[in-house]
Amino acid sequence: MFHSFSQRIHFRQKVRDHFLLTFILLLSSAALIADTANCPNGGLNNVHLNTTAAAIRAEPLDPCELQEMSNPISEFYDDPLTRRLEVVMRMCSDLRHVLSGDGTRPPWFTKERAFRSMFLTKGDNVYVTVLFDGDSTGHWINNYPVNVVPIEGGDGDSSFLALLDFIRSQSYPDNTIIYCLEDDYLHRPGWHRIVREGFMPLMPSTLRFDYITLYDHKDKYTYDMYHDLTSKIGISASVHWRTVPSTTNTWITLSKTLKEDFEVFWTYRNQDHEKFLYLGRQGRTIGSCIPGYSTHAHVEHLSPFYDWSEDHETPPEMRTL
Repeated sequence: MFHSFSQRIHFRQKVRDHFLLTFILLLSSAALIADTANCPNGGLNNVHLNTTAAAIRAEPLDPCELQEMSNPISEFYDDPLTRRLEVVMRMCSDLRHVLSGDGTRPPWFTKERAFRSMFLTKGDNVYVTVLFDGDSTGHWINNYPVNVVPIEGGDGDSSFLALLDFIRSQSYPDNTIIYCLEDDYLHRPGWHRIVREGFMPLMPSTLRFDYITLYDHKDKYTYDMYHDLTSKIGISASVHWRTVPSTTNTWITLSKTLKEDFEVFWTYRNQDHEKFLYLGRQGRTIGSCIPGYSTHAHVEHLSPFYDWSEDHETPPEMRTL
């Protein structure tokens, strides 16, 4: 017994939906049987149900088309998790391992340890170039199979401009990931995968980044200037991501993006905070992974939740003499 007109309508809609679903399933079964009979190896091809206002019909789906559908980013990259990654590191001959201002290094820190943490865990299709500011004769960097390019910088601004000049001279393809790295950052294993995830589709799908950092800046949680900071949060396959207003002068982007923003980097040079604030006002987005997969070697600002004192053993053929 129906107590209202709306209940009768709802019941009729459920009956209609039930018969429609049954009809679709019958068509699907018939298509599967016919496809099996026509398949040379006796197997089942994939069946795609195409429902339109004119008809409901079953049509075979080409396996290549199915692969494209299951990997919506395949039209851009052959394999996003092995995408070419160019690390361009600025390094100087200063062996004192000091920080500007009142910064303090962890007692176990050396720049060679920082380099090892990145280089010995870099994975496939990752290429490292060291822009060496000064004379590298007798330096430990020569014990590693890495491309060392001498530059004449002398200060942060000049060495950064030399980095930009080098990147521009390489004519990297637009989809190449470029990691501009300073020589006092430590990395944890798997960092190269997190880099590539940062430029893949995220959840929610509305979240995307033009620039990313592996450094989970501790100042974002402690400085008064960030007490009212709000971030958009998303996830990739392995980590959370948050939007941040700026990062240091160690950052990652696509070659295409850097070409478009080249003049901004050239103008602001080593002024990292101001540079990224300006890019943000121009609509660029910056993402920071949580937890961090890299850290600046500053004892007060290490990325949380990881023991950064872990050292990576150097193979005998690479050990410093």
